[in-house]
Amino acid sequence: MTVRQRKITDREEWLNKWRPWNINASEAGALFGIDQYCTPLMLYHRKLGTIPPEEETHTMRRGRWLEPAVLGATAELRPDLEIIQPGLYFDDPALRIGCTPDGFATEKKSRRKGVVQAKTVAAHVWKEWMTTGELEAPLAYELQTMIEAVHTGRIDFALLSFMILDYGRIDLKIVEVPIITKTWDAFVKRVNRFWVDLAKGVAPPVSGDDSALIKQLYPGEPGAQIDLTGNNMLPGLLEKHDELQAALSAARKPLKPLEKDYDAIRTEIKGMMGDAEFALLPGDKCATLKEQTNPGWTARVLRIKELKG
Repeated sequence: MTVRQRKITDREEWLNKWRPWNINASEAGALFGIDQYCTPLMLYHRKLGTIPPEEETHTMRRGRWLEPAVLGATAELRPDLEIIQPGLYFDDPALRIGCTPDGFATEKKSRRKGVVQAKTVAAHVWKEWMTTGELEAPLAYELQTMIEAVHTGRIDFALLSFMILDYGRIDLKIVEVPIITKTWDAFVKRVNRFWVDLAKGVAPPVSGDDSALIKQLYPGEPGAQIDLTGNNMLPGLLEKHDELQAALSAARKPLKPLEKDYDAIRTEIKGMMGDAEFALLPGDKCATLKEQTNPGWTARVLRIKELKG
């Protein structure tokens, strides 16, 4: 592995020229399907260029602005460490893996070297992560931190520092992340498979969280039709769809878990239809996916029904 490092002097160059060419540590969760904001299919289309890069949200900007504060607070609570903000981008052109570590930490006595990943989190979110009495933060954060440690060669330790924001009150929690070689190996294999699939045009399957992406990718082509009767996944999906539809119709009150599963199946079917407005389905069924406009919103509405003889 030949990892190069480049000083980040131009944020736009780093964001729009360096990072898109690689799978970055912050995107590892999406690659494995465990990121709460980005699905594997979203990541695929971002790297393909069919959808624009992710826009910076208020939460992301907050984290960027407060990153030096998180590192400073970590150094204060861990006086045994020297912590710096490197401002470097590390990438391997062969593996096409990159990362931008928030902080480098060095133990003052032993000179052991590690990384620090800085996160900010609202107090009510932190409480949700602590419902069992133990921290259950997004696994994608631990994965990102571990990958940064291995990719930069600073594998003695890895820390996740959470700054908890609660209306004027601030707290900091530091979590040590285990560095697992098998996980890194699995990540490298998954990255390689991702780039091979991208070159071949093999996209990840649609998930229930891809509803907005499907709307963006397939605005609809009037009159377009598709034959999905040979799709081997659809019989099982349609059977589950009908079961959930019946259960929701019989329920006297909203059942959120069932609604989530129901919407997820319908999103998968929309993804299979793509731009088509009409589809033939297995089991003598058909589907329409046509644009519907109501006050305040416009959307393509999926309807599944029996074919009339």
